[in-house]
Amino acid sequence: MSSKKPKSDPTRGVAVIIILAVLFVLGALLYNAHKGKAEYDSEQQAPSTR
Repeated sequence: MSSKKPKSDPTRGVAVIIILAVLFVLGALLYNAHKGKAEYDSEQQAPSTR
């Protein structure tokens, strides 16, 4: 007798991987933007403390 369990759809797995990759890239961009802004702000404050 064959199992009644439906075969898994490989498209769903690929979609999950793509979504995770996009979220990772967005997270990396936001992290770098926040880090760069913090460095820029600290550099801008340093000369004005004369």
